[in-house]
Amino acid sequence: MKELLDCIQLKAKDKKNFIISIDGRAASGKSMLADYLKHELKATLFHMDDYFLPPEMKTTKRLSIPGGNVHYERFQEEVLDHLDKESVSYRKYNCMTGELEPKVEEVLCKFIVIEGVYSQQERLKRYYDFTIFTEISKDEQYKRLKNRNPALFNRFIREWLPLEEDYFLKEDIQQNANYRIYVKK
Repeated sequence: MKELLDCIQLKAKDKKNFIISIDGRAASGKSMLADYLKHELKATLFHMDDYFLPPEMKTTKRLSIPGGNVHYERFQEEVLDHLDKESVSYRKYNCMTGELEPKVEEVLCKFIVIEGVYSQQERLKRYYDFTIFTEISKDEQYKRLKNRNPALFNRFIREWLPLEEDYFLKEDIQQNANYRIYVKK
């Protein structure tokens, strides 16, 4: 990880703020890496999970767009368009209740980490200074997903993983990343 930190700090040397995006396969360590970078870089952290698409927006047309199952418009309006300010106010989407939570004010640090699948889609990546992609073997991914939430495992396999793979392929996410991490265990 020292190599990654050194690379980021070198690239960020003369910048007022430095935006890092971490995308990758489900259960490949994106959140752990984001927490690590938050701690090591004293970074502000945003999660794409807070921007999942509400059910009323889940149309066939919308879901046919790679990355269309996140509310990227709201993420751009609430967060990305305000990264030049001292802080941003945004609302997290709660998947369990299907509602937006009360506004949160987040102070922006020099380093800003955007974590989550669909964070590097074409319409958003112009905001980023550095992109990371995390990879994992299918066997290890399935094991982690089963351990994480056995009740949702089959839904991951049938629904969410195919959407992610379609997005990775159509948007060439892996190949366009500045840095790739392969998670073994």
